[in-house]
Amino acid sequence: MPAEPLAPDPAPLPWRQRGAPLLLGHRGAPRQALENSRAALDAALDAWLDGVETDLQRAKDGALLLHHDPHLAGGESIAALSEAEVLRLAPETIGLAQLRELLEQRPEALVNLEVKTDAPHGDARAAELAVQLQAWPAALRERLWLSSFDPLLLLRLAEAEVPVPLAFLASQASALRLLPCLPVAAVHPHHSLVTAERLRGWHEAGLAVFAWTVNSLELAAELLELGVDGLIGDEPSVLLTAAGRA
Repeated sequence: MPAEPLAPDPAPLPWRQRGAPLLLGHRGAPRQALENSRAALDAALDAWLDGVETDLQRAKDGALLLHHDPHLAGGESIAALSEAEVLRLAPETIGLAQLRELLEQRPEALVNLEVKTDAPHGDARAAELAVQLQAWPAALRERLWLSSFDPLLLLRLAEAEVPVPLAFLASQASALRLLPCLPVAAVHPHHSLVTAERLRGWHEAGLAVFAWTVNSLELAAELLELGVDGLIGDEPSVLLTAAGRA
C-alpha cells in the first residue's frame, strides 16, 4: 500500500463534478490558434472539451501572465519585463484577469493552471497567486486547480493557503517518489509513466491521474482503458474520438 499523501486542499475537486474522464486542451488548442491565447482556449472549449490546461509566468512587476516558456518568441525574459512590455512585444498574451473572464463566460469550463517557476520569484508568485484566487468567487475557484513540476512551489502554495486543489506534474519516474510528501490531490504524469500498477497505487492513495501530452488515438484509447481520470492533449478531435464523444 503506498504511503498516504499529505492532506490535500479541502476545496472541491473539479474532476469529481463530472462522471466521465475529463478531456483538457493542452495550452488550449495550439494547432488551431496561438498556444495559451484566448483564441486557443476558446477553440478547445468550442470543440466541447471539458476544459483547458494553461501555463502561468510572472512578469517583473508581479503580473501573472499565461505563457509556457520563460522567454517570449524574440528571446526576451518575461521575468525581466513589465506586463506592459510583454503585451507590447506579444499582444496575444493574456493574464489571470482574462482567465477569470473565461470562467465567468463559460460556466461549464474547467481550468488546470500550471504554475511555472523561475528563481528568485517562486516564493512571491505563490503568495500573490493565493491572494488573487482568494478574491475569486467560490463558484469560479471550484472549476480550477493548480499544477507544477516544482515540489517546493507546491509546498509554498499550500502554505499560502491557495484556495484550490494542487497537482504534481512528473516527467520522470524518479520524481514520483516525492508524491507522498506533497499536499496534492492529483498527479499529472507524462503518458509514458502511466502503468496499471502505478495507476492502481495512485488511486489507492486518493489521487486523480491526468496524463499528458496525449496526441494519438491509440495512446488515448489505451490510457482511458487503463482508467486514467483525464487526458491532456493538443488535438481535441483525438481526445473526443478516443472517449467516444466525437
